[in-house]
Amino acid sequence: MSHEKWEAIDRLNEIKNEIESLVLEAKSILRGTPVYRRAEAYWIPNILESLDGRATMVSMQDTINELEEEEEDEEEEEMR
Repeated sequence: MSHEKWEAIDRLNEIKNEIESLVLEAKSILRGTPVYRRAEAYWIPNILESLDGRATMVSMQDTINELEEEEEDEEEEEMR
């Protein structure tokens, strides 16, 4: 796999983890407030589930996996 692709994959994983961490931080900040239940029922799970594919057809993790597979396929073609 090319160096650029590995860097892209690594950065996408970092971004995904940062988003998850920030959403969980926001959830913690909102806990105990009047708006917590609505946030927990709507946007918090939507964001988190979009990261790992629990709620969408194509998640951020799916995109990362496809990028890795694409690069592996290219490497196999080059070896032939």
